[in-house]
Parts: sequence; C-alpha cells; structure tokens
Amino acid sequence: MSPETVVECAWCGEVIERADDPNAPADRVSHGVCLDCLGGLLDMPVTDMHALDSEDVNRLPFGLMELTRMGVVRRYNVTEAEMAGLAVDSVLGKDFFREVAPCTQATEFEDRWRELLASGGGDADFEFVFRFQRGHRLVRIRMIVEDDGDRNLILVQDLEVASRGESATDGLRSAS
Repeated sequence: MSPETVVECAWCGEVIERADDPNAPADRVSHGVCLDCLGGLLDMPVTDMHALDSEDVNRLPFGLMELTRMGVVRRYNVTEAEMAGLAVDSVLGKDFFREVAPCTQATEFEDRWRELLASGGGDADFEFVFRFQRGHRLVRIRMIVEDDGDRNLILVQDLEVASRGESATDGLRSAS
C-alpha cells in the first residue's frame, strides 16, 4: 500500500481530499481550504496551501504567513499586509517573532508555536490581540506546523472586522 496524502481544511480541519501518493515519504497531511470556509470565494482553488501561487495567496480572505522552523517569513499575503499595516517586501526574510511582530513573543503565541515544533507538528486555533501603535486588533489565529517543521502556516482572521460584517471571512467556521 502506497503512502496516503490527506488534505485538511486549514480552518475547520475537515478532510477535503485523500489520495495515494507514491512520491510521499510517509503518510502526510497537507492543508487547503474547504468550500464552506471559503464562503463567497467559490472560485478559489481547493488545494494544498503551499501549492498556491502568489496571486491565489493574495486572493485569500484572511491573512496568511508561511514561516520556516526558525520563524523566518517565507510568504506573507496582501490581506495580512493590509491588516497589519506592513508592506509585504518589508516582512519577507525577517524573523516574525523578533522583527515583524514582537508582540507575539507571548506564551499564548510564540510558546504555542515552539510547542508545536517540538511535538513534531500539529495545529492550534486561538484568539489573540495584536497591539499596534495605531490600535489593537482582535484576531483568530490558526497555526499549522508541518511535521518537517520548515513549511509552517499562520492564518489570521480579523474578528473585529468580521463581526461588523465587513469581511469575506464571515463564512469561516470555528475549528472544533
């Protein structure tokens, strides 16, 4: 029996797809976004989040950051840049926890990240307050740490905007 790749929704954890993958080193879980969580963006491809090109990543209705094991920002979408008030180019290649968002050096954020890395991967879903000089931002965070630890995602939903009905993220469900 060849190894299986399972694609789970990055938000709700629902299995989107299962496929035998003879090229996979072992059974692996990858992440995409299910149609329920995409809400009104039905033309968005349901696929491996890492396989999305820059255009598709920038069309996501939530912030997306891809970090290395060391916390260096590898990808940073336009949605997150707009929510955070940072230019994409100013963030790429920087240490997320030290240079981009030092407010995340908190037990409820960076420590969860480190625990997921130490445990060999997994995910965490929680609310967090980003404290910017221009004001605070209540968000929902979904951390997805891959078992190899070098292609990790942090997804960010702005809860304050979503609660006012001003965001395409209204269709996102809470992870159970």
